[in-house]
Amino acid sequence: MKAFFNTKFFQTVKKLFLILGSTFAILLIFLGIIPIIFLGKSNVGNIAMILYGMILLLLIYCRNWVLNYKWVTYIKRSIAVLLIICFVVASVISCMMIKYGYFNRPEKGEEGVVVVLGCQVYGYSPSIMLKNRLDGALEFLNSNPQCKVIVCGGQGNDELCSEASVMANYLIENGVDESRIYMEEQSTNTCENIKFAKKIIEKENMPNTIFIVSDSFHLYRAGRFAKEEGLEYKGIPGKEYYPLFAPYWVREVLGVLHMIFIE
Repeated sequence: MKAFFNTKFFQTVKKLFLILGSTFAILLIFLGIIPIIFLGKSNVGNIAMILYGMILLLLIYCRNWVLNYKWVTYIKRSIAVLLIICFVVASVISCMMIKYGYFNRPEKGEEGVVVVLGCQVYGYSPSIMLKNRLDGALEFLNSNPQCKVIVCGGQGNDELCSEASVMANYLIENGVDESRIYMEEQSTNTCENIKFAKKIIEKENMPNTIFIVSDSFHLYRAGRFAKEEGLEYKGIPGKEYYPLFAPYWVREVLGVLHMIFIE
């Protein structure tokens, strides 16, 4: 076995993995730091990316330090195994997010209720990410005049009005008839978005199928909440906002884990 580890082939493969690992770690750190520096945006996704990248770099470049101490070796191996587990789990969840974010869309003419999930508003205007969701909803609503829409989102402590009211005004200003729009103004998170939207659906005797409009990475978790409420669902992803895409994707992976094991 030792002879194999000393072969040129193994050493080449090892160097390749070290290069790939280093590149991956640097990329994570870069994508985590850039939004903080240039946009002033930070969340658990940024922190997780930066920490993961830094720990991975330390393992790669400090792997030959103090090898005479067995306890140090055990710690480094344990951390390496933990990083691998984290990577595998995140990859599996990401596959589900891709599936339901991009390959579970409603067909034109399909019966259902459009449900636009809330997001940050500034004054009386939607944030960039919320505008992208609303533009995705507009495109679908214009092509499917039979569908009604529920806009979801209460008023946060730092907001002048409810997210739902801003969303409704945006849709009306862009040509959606006011009679097609229903506002849900009490929710504070994704779970409540879906739960309170269902109450409107039941009250107004709407179809039991909903077309959730949100960021692509958010649709899988939102869909799980819809299933828990007994709703059939498909997803309509808004336009991607790439400066924040990576950290929000990682944050959403952590959100899925929180939903599965804690909520």
